[in-house]
This record gives sequence, C-alpha cells and structure tokens, in this order.
Amino acid sequence: MIADGRTERIGNHLVSVNKMYHPEIGGVEVVAQRIAELGLHLFDKSTVITFNKENSMVEEEINGVHVIRLNTAYRSDPIRLSSNFGRVIRSFSSPDAVFVFHFPSVQSELFFSHSNVKGKKVCFYHSDTVGRGSAGSFYNKLVVPKFLGKMDRIIVTSPNMKQSSACLKPFLDKVEVVPLFADIKHFHYQEDNKRREILERIGAGDEAKIILYIGRFGRYKGLDYLIKALALLPENYLLVLVGDGPERPIVETLTHELNLERRVLRFDHVPYSDLPKYYSAADVFVLPSIDRGKHSGWL
Repeated sequence: MIADGRTERIGNHLVSVNKMYHPEIGGVEVVAQRIAELGLHLFDKSTVITFNKENSMVEEEINGVHVIRLNTAYRSDPIRLSSNFGRVIRSFSSPDAVFVFHFPSVQSELFFSHSNVKGKKVCFYHSDTVGRGSAGSFYNKLVVPKFLGKMDRIIVTSPNMKQSSACLKPFLDKVEVVPLFADIKHFHYQEDNKRREILERIGAGDEAKIILYIGRFGRYKGLDYLIKALALLPENYLLVLVGDGPERPIVETLTHELNLERRVLRFDHVPYSDLPKYYSAADVFVLPSIDRGKHSGWL
C-alpha cells in the first residue's frame, strides 16, 4: 500500500495481536513491529496486544504505537496465557477495526475458535504447528480450523507453504502470498563490523572462517545439528551464535561434550541496528531449521 504511493487512511483502528513485542526480539516480533508502525500511517490508531513477562498488566507507547502488555498468568515458552485476553480483545470489537494475528499464538486460536468479535481479521500464518505429539495433532484438528475459519485473509510467505500445508488446504480461497524481503537500506555489508572483535574474543587468527547463526534457541531451529556439523570441520572454522532461548542448555552441553568450547562464541540478543555488523563479519550464515515449525515456506 505504501509502495504504490498511497497515504490516505484505510481504517479506524489496527489491532495487532502477538505473543511478544519489542523490545523482545525475534523474526516474528520484527514483522509485528513493522506492521504496527506501518499502521500509524494507514489507520487512525495502531494498538498492539501482547503479553508481559510478569503477571501484571502494563500499557506504554513505543514509536507512536499503543502497546498493551497483558498479565501472563501462565508461561511456558513459547506459550503465554492471560486471564484478561478475552476482555481486552472484546474492548476493540468494532466494524471499523482490523485485527492482525501472528500464528501460532495459542491463546488467539483458542479464543477465536469459539468467540466472535466485530472487525476484519487477518492472520499471518508464519508456520505449521508440529512436533507437539498427540496434543499438537488434537490442536491442529479441532482448534486451528475453527480459528482460520474466522479469518478474512490468511498471509503466507511462499507458494510452497500455501500448497503444502494440510491446515491451510480448506482455506486456500483466503490465502495470499506475500514474499519475504530484506531491508537493503539496513542490511548491507559494513566495513566497520564485528569480525576483529569476534576473532580477538575467541583467540583466532585472520585465517579463521566464521559461521554465523542469529535467532532464537528453539527446538525447531536444529542447533544441535549445527554443533555436530562444526565438529566435522577443520579447526579454523568457528561458530558464532547470536541469541538465546530454551534450548541454550542443550547447546552448551553438546558444545562441552564435543570439546568445542574454544570454537563456539555466543552473544546475547543484540540491537537490531547492530545486526548488519555481525552478518558482515561472517563468512557464511547458517539457518539449520529441521521441521515445519519454522521457515517451512522454504521447503
């Protein structure tokens, strides 16, 4: 809409619903933030409904966007549940509202599978729900279809996802493909990058080769495969991991068991503004995802 020069308002209120939001970092969180901030130009108001890390409710403004962080009564990442979710969502019920959901989120699907709220509803379908055993199978059969049935549009990032997802098959008439893209104004090679700092911290020379991973340490990311693959490479190949998450202890244990501590360096989440410096420092970037839980549009 912005690309073709449109600047006029297209709605009264954009309401974005996501498990996490800035300053919490992740691929989906970046997408959610960009959409919410774009909403400031196309709607009269832009609001984000997300979850606080604590069991308390907080409201704040971030870059002009009204952010409501719901109290989190239950948290077992990546699942977050709030006792106030339904009440807050209903408070925005209006024919002039546009709701944007980022699937999977769990509470959004559970709520909308049996509730009706006025307004247009758009779902960004980021991934299939897989690897959850019988509970996941139950969820896909009984909850997800009802949720997707309430959506007016479903957005995926590739034709492969649209064609191969069993969950999307009954709703193909609603599915639109919006390809992934990179902001080349932000992500471009930078001479002033992190390479020297990385080599000095790990005690390596200029002949070293840097393998880079940036992202959440999640089950579906395949980081154990990446660590095992590093053990098969020559000693001058180093691995830099940027991020954190529930699989971090497994990564650290495996690194120790394979005697790779001197070849693996981890950084906590870094500011979005600094990410190009890490990409520019690396010889290769690796994304070792292992199932349809993430990045399944590329399969």
